[in-house]
Amino acid sequence: MGAAALAKGTEGAAGAAAVAFASVALHSFESTAELAPASAYGVSLAGGSDMLRTSSRFALSVFAAALLASSLSACGSDLLGVDQQWDLQTAEGAALPFTVPDATHDVILTSAVASLHSDNTYTTTFTGTVDGVSGQIGQDRGHWAIGGSIFTFQSTTLGADYVAALVNTHFNASVPGQLVMSTDANFDMTFAH
Repeated sequence: MGAAALAKGTEGAAGAAAVAFASVALHSFESTAELAPASAYGVSLAGGSDMLRTSSRFALSVFAAALLASSLSACGSDLLGVDQQWDLQTAEGAALPFTVPDATHDVILTSAVASLHSDNTYTTTFTGTVDGVSGQIGQDRGHWAIGGSIFTFQSTTLGADYVAALVNTHFNASVPGQLVMSTDANFDMTFAH
């Protein structure tokens, strides 16, 4: 597999970085394959050519890093150009509906939608029941950014930031309890795309 084949589907600076990593890895791997045995240099290495194995391991490590960079750049490019909708799957590891503990009222969370917009703004709307009455139980707005696989949500509603980890087609967020009428500091919530 060549560097150009690895870069297929990647864009921008991250894609260029993946190509650069792949080029180094492939060049390093091809170079180590041409090394003469250690005995040709008058060196005896017990257990075989440690130099060749070390160089090959390095090349494979760099190649793996290139594949990771390629994957992240492909994922990031999907997030940057279009509006995205993410639906709540679990709260504190439990399926919905979720009874919100330490709430100021009897609050049951039945769904939530996080809408991430291409202009790096977001809106998250939480729905469910409050004291048996169905409707919106909370909403958050602000700006989002992503670095690697970590989202940062800068809430203009709360004046605070919180984070989420992107894992494949999900993100796991530490959502402030205040957004769902709770006095608990945070709730772990998983959203799917």
